[in-house]
Amino acid sequence: MNEKVKNVLNTLLDILIVLFLVFATAVLVIALTQKTGNVSHIFGYTVNSVQTESMEAYNEDGSKAEGAIFKGDIIISKISDESSYEVGQTVMFYMPVIMNEDGTYSEATAEQLFSVPILVTHNIIEVVDVNGVEMYRTKGINNVLEDINLKTAEEIVAVYTGTRIGGVGKAIDFVQSPLGFLLCIVVPILIFVIVQAIRVIRNFIAYKAQKAAETVVSGELTEEQKRKIAEEYMRQLASENAQPSTGDAPAEGE
Repeated sequence: MNEKVKNVLNTLLDILIVLFLVFATAVLVIALTQKTGNVSHIFGYTVNSVQTESMEAYNEDGSKAEGAIFKGDIIISKISDESSYEVGQTVMFYMPVIMNEDGTYSEATAEQLFSVPILVTHNIIEVVDVNGVEMYRTKGINNVLEDINLKTAEEIVAVYTGTRIGGVGKAIDFVQSPLGFLLCIVVPILIFVIVQAIRVIRNFIAYKAQKAAETVVSGELTEEQKRKIAEEYMRQLASENAQPSTGDAPAEGE
């Protein structure tokens, strides 16, 4: 194979491996964040996978409605510490939930002690004054009823920026599974390590061969190298002398 073509292929392979590792690492970070419930963020923005259909909405023609969020989407929200919010804003907050028998989640009431908080992104539909404290009633677009518990400004974690990437959240769900972790994280890293190890070995062999060639060209031979070269030369010479002559031998009786 042409040397230039090999270099191009090796460069492309390096780029693909690096891109895949970056993608796998990003997906892993998001997946672990979703799983633990922590809110990680970069430069004040957090990336999350949508796990429910509570914010889904469609137009009459069946197309996705503007502002709606769909299960499997990746959404970007801005971490917020504002003291006041408005009706119509889409905000992220922790909601205590219980798991139903069919595997879906329902918001937990104050009496349901065995609940766990998960990150939810819903719309603010009403600002309520409770004993002088401004609180917010929230609701998912696709939900019939509003959320049970009112939220304070301190409970709102982030505000949805309106940026979503459709369907990528399914990849996060897959990475959270043992098989997904193996295929998306462990295998690419092993491939990367093996490829790099092979390249190191090849480069070392090529380096040794180049140094040997440079030594021969420069004439800087050790006594042992000179002796081996002389022995090889004598063997070749003896072999040539042992071969029959290629000239025409005189015929018998001439």
